[in-house]
Amino acid sequence: MRIYGFVLPKKKVFKYALRAIYGIGHHRAEIICKDMNIEDSVRVHDLDDSHAVQLGKTIEKYGFIIGPDLQRSINNDIKRLQTNGSLRGRRHLYGLPVRGQRTKSNAKSVRRRKKVM
Repeated sequence: MRIYGFVLPKKKVFKYALRAIYGIGHHRAEIICKDMNIEDSVRVHDLDDSHAVQLGKTIEKYGFIIGPDLQRSINNDIKRLQTNGSLRGRRHLYGLPVRGQRTKSNAKSVRRRKKVM
C-alpha cells in the first residue's frame, strides 16, 4: 500500500506500519485506526485500495502535517530562529544541544569537531 509517497510494509500490523510515514507516531496511528474502524490485528496486506483512499481522507480530516511538508516546516522554523539571532538559533547554527543540556561531559555526538588551523 502506498500513501503520500510512503510504502507501508505489507506484513506488518496496520497500526505499526503507519509509523513508516514521517510525522505519524504511536498516538496518531491509534487515532487513525479508531477513525477508520480497523482492528489491532489487521495487517496491511489484508486491506484493499478503498482503505488507502479512506486513510488519505482521514489524514486530511485531522489536518496532520506529514512527510516533506513537515520536514519543510521544521527547517523553516529553525531558519527563522537563526535569522532572529535567538539563543536557540545560534545553538542550532553551531551544532550544539538546543534545550539546555550540558556539554562539558556529554553531547559528543551532537557537537561538531573544532576546525584545526
